[in-house]
Amino acid sequence: TLESSTPKQVARKVRKTSQLVAAARTLAKTRDPKAAIAALPHRVTRLWLHAYQGRLFNLLLADALESRRVPDSLPLVGSETDLDAAPRLRHILDADRITLADFARLKCKGALRPALATADNFSVRPDRDSSSLRLSFDLPPGAYATAFLRELCDDLLLPSPVSSRDH
Repeated sequence: TLESSTPKQVARKVRKTSQLVAAARTLAKTRDPKAAIAALPHRVTRLWLHAYQGRLFNLLLADALESRRVPDSLPLVGSETDLDAAPRLRHILDADRITLADFARLKCKGALRPALATADNFSVRPDRDSSSLRLSFDLPPGAYATAFLRELCDDLLLPSPVSSRDH
């Protein structure tokens, strides 16, 4: 709460709030989302950029998994991404009114990332202090433990149906 905050904490909250208010005012005045984002601090803009890149990567991966044609790698979009090699990505960017020049302005070149990752050194053991299990595993850079755990839990809790001919 504000009453229990130090003056430094209050100043930080006010600064963050005023930055968001400035971005909202810019959006209301110009109706230009890009101008509103430009009004935000660089750190916040980078965070949003990385979240958007992750969203696009996940959409491309979902499409690949659904079609059962998963490539070795998928683009993490940036200014140097080859959109001719990724027509689905071009369609999404066009729908979002985003161009590769927008990524260039944020100095984001893009990269290719492995489409799938393997967890190494996987282990499961009971937790001594509770009725929980303790999982341990290693993932390569760029892979997200939360995504791995979601997939693991989905497989454990919602196993794929087994037909009678599978027995």
